[in-house]
Amino acid sequence: MSKPVAAVILALIGLTLQVIALIFELFLVFFFSVFTIRTFGPFIIARSLTLLVFGIVVIMVGISGICFMSKGFRNDVFIGSILEIVASIFAYPTLFGFFIGSFLMFVAGILGFFWIPIKGT
Repeated sequence: MSKPVAAVILALIGLTLQVIALIFELFLVFFFSVFTIRTFGPFIIARSLTLLVFGIVVIMVGISGICFMSKGFRNDVFIGSILEIVASIFAYPTLFGFFIGSFLMFVAGILGFFWIPIKGT
C-alpha cells in the first residue's frame, strides 16, 4: 500500500519543532516568572497553564494528523491533512514551531490533500 511519505516526514519534522518550541517557551515563561514576578503578577501562572494546555492540544492534533496520514487510505490521509493544517494554524502557544515548524506542517497538509494512492500497490 502506498503512503504519502513526504507529507508524513515533513509533518514529523514540523511537529518536532513544535515540541521544541513549546518547551522553549515554557522555559521562558518560567524564567521570567521567577526573576520578574512583580512585573507579571499572578497572571503569569494562568498564562503558563493556558500555554501548556493549549500547546499540548495542538501537539496532540498534530500527532493525530500524522497517524491518520500514515494509514495510507485516501479518506484517512485527507482527514490527517486537515488536522495538520489546523495544528499549524493554531500553533501560537508553540511559537508556531519557530515558524518553520508550522510552515512544514502546513506544507505536509497540502501535500496530503493532493496525494493520490497508486493503484495496484
